[in-house]
Amino acid sequence: MLWRLNPDQRCWFFRSTSSETAYRKHSSAQFDDCYLVPMSSPQYGPLLNEDNWAQITQNLQSFPFRISEIRQIQKEIPLSQVSFKYNLYGAELYYNGQQEIRISAGEYLLATNHKKCEVRINQTHEQDLGLCVDIDTRLLQQGLQSLFDSNNFQDLKVDFHAFFLDELLFERFRSNAHFDQWLTQLFLQLKSSPIIHPELLQMEFIRQFLFHHSEYLSSYAQLPVLKASSKKALYQKMLKCREILQDHVYGNISISEMALEVHLSQYRLYHVFKSTFGISPHRYLLQLKLNEALSLYRQGSHNWTQIAELLHFADLQSFSKLFRKYFRMSPKRYTEQWR
Repeated sequence: MLWRLNPDQRCWFFRSTSSETAYRKHSSAQFDDCYLVPMSSPQYGPLLNEDNWAQITQNLQSFPFRISEIRQIQKEIPLSQVSFKYNLYGAELYYNGQQEIRISAGEYLLATNHKKCEVRINQTHEQDLGLCVDIDTRLLQQGLQSLFDSNNFQDLKVDFHAFFLDELLFERFRSNAHFDQWLTQLFLQLKSSPIIHPELLQMEFIRQFLFHHSEYLSSYAQLPVLKASSKKALYQKMLKCREILQDHVYGNISISEMALEVHLSQYRLYHVFKSTFGISPHRYLLQLKLNEALSLYRQGSHNWTQIAELLHFADLQSFSKLFRKYFRMSPKRYTEQWR
């Protein structure tokens, strides 16, 4: 059994040489090596709801992978050294005594070195769907070492182990389409199949997690600060800036307004944001708006003029010019191809 680099995906994973038969679910999300077997009825253990909350949360070490279907709850929940909480549908509010983090569908909370937090869920009609993983720190260290030894990260002088295992982290992150699809498949599989090899499932989860999270690790490593505590604080401010921009797709916000929110000078914010993410705040917001324009148009309920107005472009001409520059075609040309 060993960790090795997959040259096709440029990510790090564990392959078992064991001859034991395992059920594998092949999909476009490449959900494999999860070592689950089909069964006729759902396994009770990992399904967390209002009725079994006390029973499960008092014995979390037995259930490192848990799914939840909850309509309303406000309870305290223990946390492992590295806790991962993903929302598939609905909204969840987490509070650690200092920070309040709200995660919606397609987002996850990553909490490190916290003993507990409060979770609040209040769904009026349908259940909130969630996936929780207590990440095995020993296996995470192995995965991080493989990540650090890869060609992509060898030249980065940063302690990724500290990022996960030493620092106090309580942050919201957005998933991408690939990771979201994989996590959704995992949720469905956990609901219908028992785990027969939890350690191997941990390794596959860590592979997918680090592949997705490598973007954030790379951004963290690019911060122009050497002291670990300062780097972490600055990184959290950059994540906050990115969230602010994501929340203003249907509006506008200036560098000066963002700088006030994160307590940085305008120059410092611009410089660090661009160093961290490889793009200026203005250009990042513009990309978000243009991608949202495509999404709105594909829904079929708005024309380009309405979309330009919704996304707060100055006028249709300005929108068309930026659209052509970003997508290498005009909105009219895109319409012809889309039809």
